[in-house]
Formats: sequence, structure tokens, C-alpha cells
Amino acid sequence: MKSLRLTLKKMLWPGLNWVSRDKAKLVNLMLSDDNENKIRTLDIGCGNGFFTTQAAQRGNSCVGITIHEWEKEKCEEMRDALSISPERLEFRVSRLSSFSQETVFRHSFDQILMIDMLEHVLDDIGSLKQAHDLLSKDGLLFVSVPNRDFEFDKKASHVTRFENGWHVRHGYTFEQLERLLESAGFEPIDRRRYGTLGTAVVGWIQVNILRMNDLVMIAFFPVLVMIDWLFRPWKKTHTLLVIARKQSEAQRINVDR
Repeated sequence: MKSLRLTLKKMLWPGLNWVSRDKAKLVNLMLSDDNENKIRTLDIGCGNGFFTTQAAQRGNSCVGITIHEWEKEKCEEMRDALSISPERLEFRVSRLSSFSQETVFRHSFDQILMIDMLEHVLDDIGSLKQAHDLLSKDGLLFVSVPNRDFEFDKKASHVTRFENGWHVRHGYTFEQLERLLESAGFEPIDRRRYGTLGTAVVGWIQVNILRMNDLVMIAFFPVLVMIDWLFRPWKKTHTLLVIARKQSEAQRINVDR
């Protein structure tokens, strides 16, 4: 049963969440090892481990951190199913605030991923500053967040007051996110938008008709793919991505002014 479940999971990777399937396209922007440069990647809030494993399959040496033990176990299970060695891909249970204090990791990562993480923490600028301490001098930071102006369900509450796993803010605009990055010592260098009307339609069907039942969604997966394809030409942005690097000394002086 476990083998069948993992086989099915690999076939549907990165999963049944259509928003996540859209965001998966950002892996094409991630750094890959070559003969001269070995890339070290940190995935903060690694979720189901999709982006961490994708980085590892590009030759990176990777660490994924999560605050949930059960999430770590699921990530390790998938890592083993994909035949990626623990030496190349490690998962840890750790908060960013603790991980960033380990001196061995300071300024050591060439690529840091913060995929849909900032909207879950109250101190978003503090998290970015901790990531800044972990990023190498010439490294890249990938930050994706929900588009503040996108919503599936107008009747649902999108935020909570406390850090309980749900969103403490609905999302950001590009301008808000880039100002935040600059305040934390980063220079935004690229933007990407993800999302189509197909994703919005499929997401509505999954929530309101299929009731997010995994077995039912798997059974209707080919139908959902077709619906997505029919509505894909129309853009409807649900996720914003900004790629950033560390500011130069001159830029930091100007920001401080």
C-alpha cells in the first residue's frame, strides 16, 4: 500500500493543489550545479519538499526546514522514494530564528527559497533579515507570496491574528514585497506572476464540488486537467515571485539614508 501511495504521489507531483501546480513552474528559474560551481540550497518552510527535491535533482546540496515533525517524515519518505541520498538532501525540524543562529550556516547558502512562507509569520522583515544572514555574498533569494488582490472565496476569512499555521496577512503587492526586501538588505532583481483563470475555476470546483476529497480529486484528475487547459489562456494572478540578491555597500548606505 505504501509503495502504491508513493508511486501515485510521484505521478501527481507536486500534488493536487492547483495553485501549487502553477507555482511549480518557478523551478525552471532555480540555480543548477555545473562543473565549476556547486550550489547549496536552503528551503525555508519546505512544505511537502517539492522545491527542495527539485533543487537536489539539479545537483544542489540541500537543506529543508519545517516546524512540523510529521512534515519532515513525509519529506524524507518522498526523498527516499526518489532515490536521493540524505547526504545531498537533508530535512530538519527547526524554526528559522534558531537555524539562523547556527554559525556553521551563516553566509553559506547560494540559493534560499522562501516559497509562500512570509504570509504565515508576523515578523516578516525579521524573517528576511535572518535569511540575509544565511545567504552567501553572491547568492539569490527566491520569495513567493500570495497576490494580495486574489481570492477564491469572497465569503471566507483569509487571515488570523496569531501564528497558528494559517495566514496572518492575505498577501502582498509587488511594491509591498520589494520595499520589505530592500529594508532587509536585499536588491530585487526579477519578478514573476503565476496563475490563470483555469487555476481559479479548478480551485473552485475542488472546494465547492469535490470538497477537497483526495480520492475524488484523483478520480477526476484528467477532467480537472482539461478544464484547466480550456481556461488557461486567461491570466488571473494568485502568486507573486521576486528574486533578490544582497545589496551592495553603496545601496545599503542609500537605503539607510
